[in-house]
Amino acid sequence: MQGGVGPNPLTVFTGAASFKSLYNTASFQAAGGAAALARYAGISSRSGFALKSAASQGRILSRLGRLSSLAKAASTAGTVANLLNAASAAYDIYGCWNKQ
Repeated sequence: MQGGVGPNPLTVFTGAASFKSLYNTASFQAAGGAAALARYAGISSRSGFALKSAASQGRILSRLGRLSSLAKAASTAGTVANLLNAASAAYDIYGCWNKQ
């Protein structure tokens, strides 16, 4: 090889992180997305929530916890994918500058 830095080793990781981000976002949307998260958060914060049966409260809080976890996973995966995309682009730019 004449100059340069070789093939980009981040390509596979960037693709995998992007796929994971899309999967997590799709899972969150399939579960109802931001609208469902806001709806369940609103229900659990109302004064009448304490008057509901324990089973009903448990179902609402379980659903709220699941939606919250899905949202957090989608956000984290998206951040990781963006960071890897930036690192991959920086590697490619570095490689372009070092070609002779």
